[in-house]
Amino acid sequence: MKHKFKKTVSLFLIIITVSCNNEKTNIKSNFKSEKNIQHAVIELTNNAFLANVFKLELTGDDLIVYDYNTKTFFSIINIKDNSLYAHFGNLGQGPNELLMMPNALTVLNDSIMTLFNSNQNTLFYINYKGDMLPKKKLEFNKNDNIRSVISISSQRYIALGAFEEGRYLLLDENGEKLSFNFDYPSMTDGTELSTPMFKHMAFQGTLMRKPNGDSFFFVTSKSEIFEIIKVNEDDKLDKVFSYHGETGQFVFEGDGYSRTSIATKRASKMFFADATCSDNYIYLLYSNKVIGDDLYGAYRSNNVLVFDWKGEPVTSLLLDIEVDNIAVDKNDSYMYAYNKSTEQLVKFDLPQQEL
Repeated sequence: MKHKFKKTVSLFLIIITVSCNNEKTNIKSNFKSEKNIQHAVIELTNNAFLANVFKLELTGDDLIVYDYNTKTFFSIINIKDNSLYAHFGNLGQGPNELLMMPNALTVLNDSIMTLFNSNQNTLFYINYKGDMLPKKKLEFNKNDNIRSVISISSQRYIALGAFEEGRYLLLDENGEKLSFNFDYPSMTDGTELSTPMFKHMAFQGTLMRKPNGDSFFFVTSKSEIFEIIKVNEDDKLDKVFSYHGETGQFVFEGDGYSRTSIATKRASKMFFADATCSDNYIYLLYSNKVIGDDLYGAYRSNNVLVFDWKGEPVTSLLLDIEVDNIAVDKNDSYMYAYNKSTEQLVKFDLPQQEL
């Protein structure tokens, strides 16, 4: 009887050990603290309203909103008096008109922003405190397969695209290629991505510069992937931090060259719905929701994960409402956010003692 009891205990311990080893972790499990913060609704003056919001950027007293209203792409709100005082980026405005919706919006300083239009293969810059007209900064050959470009400084740019040579492309001030860096992650379900275009389409997300211009980060929307990269003085890219977790589930069609399309499976998740940063911290709007359970709800969240620029977790912010887009001020004092379902612009005071 005594011998039988020992065998039972041994079997029980084996079962427990195997079960623990099979538990899945995610990036949020690295956080030891969570802080609740409350929102305040921002009412715009003069009956102004936002149309279709895709991105928020805070710079000084201005909130720049990627706000497509069928005529213009951008709006500016003065956060001191909550007045929406300008629309700019007119659709079809010559001579350097924006013909299609741009991406990779980057605010360089308190008057200049850049944006990339992949359909026109052009990086534009706009003086939003001046004439507000888009001007061509760099034009690329279609065969370069560049799909996104951000300014790191006035002389260096980072591009994403369907590249054979690597994942991140470093460009000089004239758009000349300096170096390709790093490879794409592997799919956790074992899927082999056979072409650069399939890889690029599977791992799309947010590419954003550190305001002082020496680093950038990238997070994918439908895979749990987060990387921080520093541009050193020798024009080399150093990977500071890398987290590769669960990847998305997709159906690929076409040959990956002349014909390429990708569909997301219902069981796949939305991970990083949006992101923003200051010189001190990176803020990731973390969803971790199954897309098939709620298509629109998966793209918003009430959880913001805060990291420093070394990739160290700082704090997990639990918002009292869910939001789609976020932006922080340069001093990490407050965060603006937008909820598409309620069409509300809101503001959160950030906990300085935690950050």
